[in-house]
Amino acid sequence: VTGKAGPYSIGLIDIKTREVSAVGIPTTNFGIIRIKRDILRRSAVGILYTDRSNSSFDLSNSSRAAGVDGVFSFYQNLNINTYVAKSVTSGEKAGTSYRGQLDYNGDKYGLQLERLAAGDHFEPDVGFMRRLAFIRNSAYLRFSPRPAKSVVRKYTWDASLDYITNPAGQLESRETQGAFRGELQSGDSFAFEGVSGFESLDEPFEIAPGVIIPVGSYGFPFARVQYGFGPQRKASGFVTLEGGTFYDGSRTSVSMGRSGGQ
Repeated sequence: VTGKAGPYSIGLIDIKTREVSAVGIPTTNFGIIRIKRDILRRSAVGILYTDRSNSSFDLSNSSRAAGVDGVFSFYQNLNINTYVAKSVTSGEKAGTSYRGQLDYNGDKYGLQLERLAAGDHFEPDVGFMRRLAFIRNSAYLRFSPRPAKSVVRKYTWDASLDYITNPAGQLESRETQGAFRGELQSGDSFAFEGVSGFESLDEPFEIAPGVIIPVGSYGFPFARVQYGFGPQRKASGFVTLEGGTFYDGSRTSVSMGRSGGQ
């Protein structure tokens, strides 16, 4: 059931899956409740509740998660995004996750600051997480002037930082990036980008048949050059050249794609 009633947006889902006795999976019920209310001129607050009768982590117990979130928009370009959520699996400790993001996206200046965290026991069983038990702090800065009477419509200088640790504060991943981009009056575009990455591996993993990355800490800088051909051309799209290191090796690539890709 989905719909809108006045300032409220409502969504209800209930799914029951059959038992697969051959692999030991019992019949499972999934339930989701989502309610959001519009407030102020362009803001909203909401709640979300999910329930799974048999947890994927422990089939003998149920798993539940609940959270509140808010999106607050001020003036024309300022947005604040927040949420707090908690998950509970029967017989296990509860886990908490939260997010706070400030986003200013003006034409000439841009700024984004974010903190996103998921505790050791936060495991929402109805949904998907790319990473468990982490704290992510990130920042993004942009300066985009529009020169007068130039073949370039808009220049952009931007820089970003992603810094990810485990809940104990130990660094797991880090990426810093700086770029210079331009949009031409013709519709074409160009970009020069430098990136420095870092990954700490607690266990080895295989990235290709017979290619195993051992435990350790790895830093790998690389650079990227891209040129985009505007939609006014008979053949539009972009060409990207990339080179640098990758874990304990190196990489060089040339790629092509449709316009709008980065």
